[in-house]
Amino acid sequence: MVVIMEDNKNLKSTIEAILFASGDAIDINVICTSLEVTSKELMQVAGELRDEYVEQGRGISIVIMDSMVQMCTSEEYSETVESILSPIRCDKLTKSAIEVLSIIAYRQPVTRTEVAEVRGVRSDYLITTLMKKGLIEKRGFKDTLGKPSTYYTTELFLRDFNLESIDQLPQLDNVVEEIDIMELTKDETDENASDGTVDVETADAPVEETVELFDIRKI
Repeated sequence: MVVIMEDNKNLKSTIEAILFASGDAIDINVICTSLEVTSKELMQVAGELRDEYVEQGRGISIVIMDSMVQMCTSEEYSETVESILSPIRCDKLTKSAIEVLSIIAYRQPVTRTEVAEVRGVRSDYLITTLMKKGLIEKRGFKDTLGKPSTYYTTELFLRDFNLESIDQLPQLDNVVEEIDIMELTKDETDENASDGTVDVETADAPVEETVELFDIRKI
């Protein structure tokens, strides 16, 4: 069924109703086809609706992703909502799962073999787990021997990490630079400790616990 929009206010209210009823992210092209509006018109109205929610301090927000749009809880209230609706959260990602998800996010499209090469260990089970959670998906094949499947992050991944597009991921160069600085500082601290010298400014500073992770520079 095609619905013809007569004015901007009607279009805005209709989009609001659709997003509320859906709950999930909706393909922008599907809405455009049904309402007989252009993607430019839809994006403009969705943007206006998003801005209105922000200005009014609403508990819900409009999230516009690459090709999807969704109504969801405002970040400001998400922790409270989660504490009430999900008092016991059992689906947190393990460190290993986060490693695999990071590799796929930064290197997509990527194959299982390529993920294993970065981590140095097979990751089939973790990839399957991430697919079940809807954070990654199998899409297409790599044009190499055996035509292995390639994996990408999903719209759910963007939503869960508060990203509008994959381009908003932190730049790897910046992450690596921070790691290098942390390692340099640690080496200097270890060296000072070994020769009995201690920096007065950092003598009373709290010691942060370090967790050994896979080398992100391999990504």
